[in-house]
Amino acid sequence: MKKYFLLSTLLLSTSFVKADEGSCGFGMMGFGNWSYFSMILGIIFWVIVLYSIYLLIKKLSNGNINPLEIIKKRYAKGEITKKEFERMKKELR
Repeated sequence: MKKYFLLSTLLLSTSFVKADEGSCGFGMMGFGNWSYFSMILGIIFWVIVLYSIYLLIKKLSNGNINPLEIIKKRYAKGEITKKEFERMKKELR
C-alpha cells in the first residue's frame, strides 16, 4: 500500500508542472501551458486512486462469505472428504 501512496504522490505532484513558464498563450492545441505528459500523468493518478478504492471495497466485502461457501471451497480443494462435507453441510442447515 505504501508503494501505491508514493507513486500516486509522485504522479499528483508532476501533474501540476507547466511545460513552459515563459509563454502566456494557449499553445497550438488549446491546452495552455500544460504538457501532454502531465495530462497523462494526471489521468494515471486518477486511475490509481479509483483502482485503490475498488481494492479497498473488495477487501472489506470479503467478510460476508457464508459458511457453506467456505466448506464448498474446502471440498473443491480436497481439504475435506465427501463424508465430512455432507456432515458439515447438514450441521449448517
